Amino acid sequence: MHISPSSDSPTDQAALIGDIYEAGIDPTLWAAVVAGAARLIGGSASLMYGLEDARHRAGWFGHRFPSSAMESYAAHFQSTNVWAHEIDRRQIPVGMPVVTDALVELRRLERSEFYADYLRDLDIHRACTVLLRKDEQTTSESHLCIYRSRSESAFDAKAQNTMRLLVPHLQRAQRMGRILGQFDMRAQSAFAAIDAMSFGVVMFSSRGAVLHLNPAAAAIMNERDGLTVIRGRLQMARDGDSSRLARLIEAASPGGGGRPVGGALQLYRPSGKRPLQLAVSPLSDQGGQLVGSDAGATAMCLISGHERQMTDAGQLLPQLYGLTPSETRLATGFIDGLSITEFAATNGISTNTAKTQLAGLFAKTGTHRQAELVAMLHAACGHLRIGQ
Repeated sequence: MHISPSSDSPTDQAALIGDIYEAGIDPTLWAAVVAGAARLIGGSASLMYGLEDARHRAGWFGHRFPSSAMESYAAHFQSTNVWAHEIDRRQIPVGMPVVTDALVELRRLERSEFYADYLRDLDIHRACTVLLRKDEQTTSESHLCIYRSRSESAFDAKAQNTMRLLVPHLQRAQRMGRILGQFDMRAQSAFAAIDAMSFGVVMFSSRGAVLHLNPAAAAIMNERDGLTVIRGRLQMARDGDSSRLARLIEAASPGGGGRPVGGALQLYRPSGKRPLQLAVSPLSDQGGQLVGSDAGATAMCLISGHERQMTDAGQLLPQLYGLTPSETRLATGFIDGLSITEFAATNGISTNTAKTQLAGLFAKTGTHRQAELVAMLHAACGHLRIGQ
């Protein structure tokens, strides 16, 4: 923080206003803002509560105001707060600073339970307070309170004017924080879903740099079987494949002169295992970025066909479609890229037996062609995490 103690110069006011907007971006800075407001207005303690920002769960920040006091206030003393009762009774509007001396006569305050059992132990005798936000539907409120002890004088008009100067900035910064918090929650939910998929998922910047690997993709990279990350770029065993992938990423990202488009390719694996399928897609048909990504992800690559993706599919498919064990084996074989002839040979059964099992799959999944069936199976199992 930039505010010097007990200062209310225009320079210090401007510095605090700048810090207020920084706190809207980073909620951990609100504690310093609350302390700075106390110094600027001339208080021995301060408190801001009712902060609705998903990035900060507590919802309050105090300066020389212990957390135990906030807990006891929420549990009991909120209902005995004579200051708050007067603010409600007089219908003090949102954004208007008010000093408690104008609300409650000091002798009445000192006779109240709120003072005797709560304020006195905190050495709080006066306050300059403002209601920053009030939601009529949820009844949630946000307040900033600057406190003075019994030994200090009453807040004057100058203190109220300084508080009034800060109010619109505090309101805008809190609103900005709520919006950013909502975006952050959505991004976290999106990445949680991505990280739970059995498909490998790689996020790219518009220049092809790898920004995020989900656990499935990281496991595939660790095998170094034709696909790995080198210097922040996805690299394939064959140079031609790497060049094709780079062109697909470029086409899926904004700035290429046209609407972003996706594409696909097969990945050769030096181990001789069945090729993997890579599908590159823009994250928006207008080339928008994924909110919350590290540096603005614009394209995504799905990696499918890995043998470990079958681990959980064999458990889920019987639950979804009521498949028999033999039908489940055939279904996972299709997901793994086997033809019906290859499946029959691998499992030591006749092609006719495999076709009978296929007929059962068609009936239970409501499909009529093998390509349609395989697409449905991929869609059903795409959200699963790779089995370990």
